[in-house]
Amino acid sequence: MIETRRPYNTIDRLLISYTKISLKKGIMQYKVVYINIILTFRSFFKIDYIYQNINNIWS
Repeated sequence: MIETRRPYNTIDRLLISYTKISLKKGIMQYKVVYINIILTFRSFFKIDYIYQNINNIWS
């Protein structure tokens, strides 16, 4: 079976590499989930902040 790979952005690459390292070293999985949640919220708020600024400029 041929594995197809889709391109990942930088955050995805960091999460995937962190997941691999944590699995090898036996670190608990909740740390990976916790980092994923933090990065998701950070990117969401960043996008929301940019969107608000664009609306302020055009209004």
